Amino acid sequence: MKSSNFGSGLVLLLLLTAVTPSFSQSDGATLLEEIQNAYAQLNFREAEIKAKAALRDFQRFTPDQLTEVHKILGLVYISKNNPVDARQQFELALSLNPDLELDPLLVSPKILEFYAKVKRSWRAKQRADVRSDARVRYVVVEDPRPAAALRSMLLPGWGQIYKGEKRKGVLLTTLWGIGVAGSIIAHIERQNAEDRYLAEIDPAKIESRFDTFNRWHKVRNSFLVFSAGVWLFSYFDAILREGQARPAAARVQRSMMVLPSISPGRAHLSLLVRF
Repeated sequence: MKSSNFGSGLVLLLLLTAVTPSFSQSDGATLLEEIQNAYAQLNFREAEIKAKAALRDFQRFTPDQLTEVHKILGLVYISKNNPVDARQQFELALSLNPDLELDPLLVSPKILEFYAKVKRSWRAKQRADVRSDARVRYVVVEDPRPAAALRSMLLPGWGQIYKGEKRKGVLLTTLWGIGVAGSIIAHIERQNAEDRYLAEIDPAKIESRFDTFNRWHKVRNSFLVFSAGVWLFSYFDAILREGQARPAAARVQRSMMVLPSISPGRAHLSLLVRF
């Protein structure tokens, strides 16, 4: 009765760890550069189309990049003599970066004057805490579960520690470590017992040798199942339970986000949840 090597004994764990979530992070820098180039070439129509497309897929961009998109779209609107929409875009840009300034070397004095008025008005409303369309902001609340699940996939308990559940994380890591260590030790003992069983020629001792081999075989498999169970619990606990709140990430991605949608005369919020 010749068994396979230790790698096959751990195949269950290897197959489980092969299942990993994919969190693609698209880079919006290329699209932003296209928007900037279109505006620089006075191709306002193309700049407007691409800027609107960027805002529909806002999660690809960092807050700084979104600020630039809103700023350029505001400049496009003011160049097309549409001050209402231009004001809304400038206010959204200010909601992301209250210190935003326009470059006087690239923008005409008339536009600078218009923007300065918008900025003064927006700041006054902020200080007075007046609810208005201009106060609608991007609000990012990071969901730590995808990142935690990825960590727990690599090391059980790591995701819980990442979410702020340190005690649970340390416990899971310890249990998984005990399971893995027990599996290795039991496998070595199993292999030795198997070798002794196969090499035994005394009929009186064959049954005893087999019992020892069989016992270590069951112990090893029990440790493997235990380790896999801890791994599964840690992974699903990390991806399903919210844990403690974490600060918002710099990139607007795989998060719950409140996205402002503004049209003349009204404003509303859309909640997007990405995993």
